[in-house]
Amino acid sequence: SGGRTATGGRRGGRGGEATQGQGPGVFGFEGSPFGLPVSSWSYVGEPTGDGCSVTETWTDRRAGWFAAVTGVVTGVPNRAEAARAGIEATLSALRQRAEKG
Repeated sequence: SGGRTATGGRRGGRGGEATQGQGPGVFGFEGSPFGLPVSSWSYVGEPTGDGCSVTETWTDRRAGWFAAVTGVVTGVPNRAEAARAGIEATLSALRQRAEKG
């Protein structure tokens, strides 16, 4: 388990575990560096009339004390805002890649 993440100019490893994968179009994982619950991410793809729609969801799972600490340590004081920006960037890149074929 594990992966790579990038926030702002920072990059790092991330502990995690895939949690969803039931059938086509569904994927999810839990972010848990150092064994601490941090976030849940899910992606659901659904067919549309002319292609597909992908919904990405992020859930903050950090305890209050841990949220305060990670804001200082990572330099990202507003994780929800950063996650929304990351979701927009991810979905935009996915769309561009899908449209290229």
